[in-house]
Amino acid sequence: MVAGSGEKIKPPKFDGTNFSRWKKLVNIWSNATSTDASKKGAILVMNMTGKALDTVLNLPKHDMQTILAELENVFGDTNSLVRLYEEFDAYERKDDESLRQYIHTFENKCNELQGLGLQIPEIIKSVKLLKGSRKSENDKKMVRLSSGSELEFSKTKKALLTLEEDPQAPPII
Repeated sequence: MVAGSGEKIKPPKFDGTNFSRWKKLVNIWSNATSTDASKKGAILVMNMTGKALDTVLNLPKHDMQTILAELENVFGDTNSLVRLYEEFDAYERKDDESLRQYIHTFENKCNELQGLGLQIPEIIKSVKLLKGSRKSENDKKMVRLSSGSELEFSKTKKALLTLEEDPQAPPII
């Protein structure tokens, strides 16, 4: 195999998130690989997981054009605000995710929604951050006390991180 021949280039993985970015990467992959066009669709399918895979498995054909058209219908920009909000609404801290990483990812999701014109009130961000943090009800109560009656997002983040660093710490007022 000659380096740069395109044969070993793997297609991008896709789970249903960030479709526009994935589509650009597929275009780059398709142009860079020497894989036969009749096999590209099947190779794409084998690099999908989750909702993306479920979406294409029942298609009558698995060529690239059919796959991309169906994924565009489901994950395209016209549905991105709704989809991003649903992801934001369902987002919870994973078992192996640090609190700092959870907050970072949560803020990225807020910023993506803001980029599409959806302004999320501070109190909603604070409530969602706490709800998805997977902290005990007692810990959440301590964070709410520390965040003030307005539940400012920056204070909620700070209180959560302080609690994570020192679980015995008194509320920050």
